[in-house]
This record gives sequence, C-alpha cells and structure tokens, in this order.
Amino acid sequence: MTSVRARWRSSRPATRTMTSRSSKSALRISNRVRALHHFALQVGDSVNELAEVQRTLSSEAVAVHMALDHRVSQGLYVSDPDGNLIELYVDADQQVWRQDPSTVANSDPLSL
Repeated sequence: MTSVRARWRSSRPATRTMTSRSSKSALRISNRVRALHHFALQVGDSVNELAEVQRTLSSEAVAVHMALDHRVSQGLYVSDPDGNLIELYVDADQQVWRQDPSTVANSDPLSL
C-alpha cells in the first residue's frame, strides 16, 4: 500500500489544524480564509507510478482536469464529489530543481 502525505497549499495565511478522531480527520481553518483552492496527496515516488494512477482513474471514469509539471513535482488534478480540487502528485528528482532554482515556479502541461 502506498503511503499518502497531504500538503496544504493556500494563497492566504491561515491556521491549519489536523486532528484525528476514531480514524477520522478534520481540518479546522481560521475565519481569515474564504476557501481552500486544493489539497495535494502524494501517490507514489515516480512519474511511472503517477501514470499508473492516471490509468486507474481513467478505468474508473474519473475525469482528470489537468496534468501539470511543476518541476519540483508532477501532478494530476481531479475533483471529489463535492467539487473540491485534489492534486495527486509525485515528487521530482531534487537534483533537477536544486541545480536551477528558477525552475521551481512552473506549471507546464504534463504528458504521461
């Protein structure tokens, strides 16, 4: 089973608290934030594993809104039934972006 790590991203400052109750997780965000743009879940360690996730999503008729190469990671964007945007991602090789930090702020199309 692949472990899943969440990375919370928001363009606005917020207080984020993750709590666990009976194997259920809750997210409490301060009143300063109006909406969460998306959250990200790491689904593997390679682009090949991300491609496998894409094939699984396709076989289950889950729409992939976009696939992006951020240089530090590559991700697929899907929505849950409530319309929340979810990024399913893998981290890129650190050597790629550590040698050229200007590559960090990218959102190029990704072909898998």
